[in-house]
Amino acid sequence: MKTYVIAAINFHDNLNKIHRIKANSKEEALLKLAGIFGFEIKSTLSIEEIQQLLFDGDMSVSDPLEIKD
Repeated sequence: MKTYVIAAINFHDNLNKIHRIKANSKEEALLKLAGIFGFEIKSTLSIEEIQQLLFDGDMSVSDPLEIKD
């Protein structure tokens, strides 16, 4: 597994945080982050589609950035 960081802001409470997520791909990392916030998103979507769905749910997230442990 790889480690990714993703910045996310929740527009309901204006909290801006950076999340560290372990996943096999950037898409999986975004899906895991979405799950943390209660979203259930199909795993067949692209990064851009996932980001749009989260934006429609009043969240904005960065592109996942892989970091070396």
